[in-house]
Amino acid sequence: MNTLERAAERRYRIRPYAGGHDIVLQDELYDGENLVIHVEQLASGVYKLTDYGQLAASLSIRSVDLSTGPAKKSWDYVRDVLAHNTNGPTPFPGASDEWELSAFATEDTLDSALRQLAAAMLRADGIGGLVEWRESADDTFRVTALASARSAGLQVTTRTSIATAVGNRRVHFDAAGQTRVAHVRTLSAARNTTDSYDKTYSIFSQAKEPLASLVTVVDDGIKMEMIESLRNVSTVLDLADASDYWVSLAA
Repeated sequence: MNTLERAAERRYRIRPYAGGHDIVLQDELYDGENLVIHVEQLASGVYKLTDYGQLAASLSIRSVDLSTGPAKKSWDYVRDVLAHNTNGPTPFPGASDEWELSAFATEDTLDSALRQLAAAMLRADGIGGLVEWRESADDTFRVTALASARSAGLQVTTRTSIATAVGNRRVHFDAAGQTRVAHVRTLSAARNTTDSYDKTYSIFSQAKEPLASLVTVVDDGIKMEMIESLRNVSTVLDLADASDYWVSLAA
């Protein structure tokens, strides 16, 4: 424990967990969660440091598929750089999972390994931008919904977050009137509808914001069972209904 305390001095908060210790960093991920590095002693003077899959889970929530395409290449690169920059003991087979970021260290290299793993976690967090940039560049339905809100005189802010039971989560835009604000996600059949539905339902079902402030704007191709389910966690509107809703919100 003394070694951990020295390595973590002035930079982290330490708490016991699962036979080791979690080191909670001040740095935050894109979703607002603090970075957490789990450290456990494998043998005398030998430590494993791991994110316990925090980054892979966070990216999955953001609809990033790390198993294919540019996201996989970026993920593999982050892991390769981390392995190159940490000079700890050679791990035994099965000591690390492909969906975790991890490093191995001795007492002498523990501080350096902590720094390198934290840097790798922040670097991996940026992989989410690959998907988000692609979505924002091509989602004409979302742009139409956003423009409709602006034309009603609302103050529209994009790429905002709401508080949920698992931390801050992204909505597509906020539309604010004089006294009320709507947190909006859009759902279009032109995209991977199941993934978009799952993400929207997950965010709104765990939201700490008032139910009346959560809005899902859907196009005509969304299945009725999805719409009915989303009505349990938000106000569901098509574009025509949304236009009337924006006007009432602006009043």
